[in-house]
Amino acid sequence: MTEAFKNHQAQNRKDNINSLRYFAQSINKKFTEWSALQVGKSDGNNEISITEENDMYSTTGALQLEDDNIAILDGIVGKLCTSEEMPLSLRNKIAQTKGEILALVLDVSDKQLSTNQIEDKLKELKTDLEQFLLDSTDENELEKLRESIKDTYKVNYTPEVLQKLLMLDLRRKYQLPDLTLFAL
Repeated sequence: MTEAFKNHQAQNRKDNINSLRYFAQSINKKFTEWSALQVGKSDGNNEISITEENDMYSTTGALQLEDDNIAILDGIVGKLCTSEEMPLSLRNKIAQTKGEILALVLDVSDKQLSTNQIEDKLKELKTDLEQFLLDSTDENELEKLRESIKDTYKVNYTPEVLQKLLMLDLRRKYQLPDLTLFAL
């Protein structure tokens, strides 16, 4: 993926990489090269022990999980869209967040991050983006949203629940996805 990114930069293109699919060709090439190197690494014993067989399945499962995580991250990047109606500062913040998710994809490929490590990083990005939304939204607008939430649900809230509902409304307003591997 690093190789594909460097090739993109070397072309002095002004457009951004908006999809992880841009890296698919490089990833497939590297995987093919890696697979070719694995041929003949056995010690001549053609019998496969149960432990070795389990290792093969777990490696295959890990590769599938990595592919699934990359696909989910690609989906998140695709859903992080900006529009002219958004404040410029928010558009810039979304672009920064997209860049950090693309960097996370490189980490997934290079360092083989676990699902928990990926989710932890996404939580950090989500918290950062939500704090930015709160800080950049006019206090009068926030108060209107709070009142709307209270009118809609007509129950007493803890400050934490009200804050989560407020963030949900702000994400809906700007059509921002939840930054998680486990979104429903």
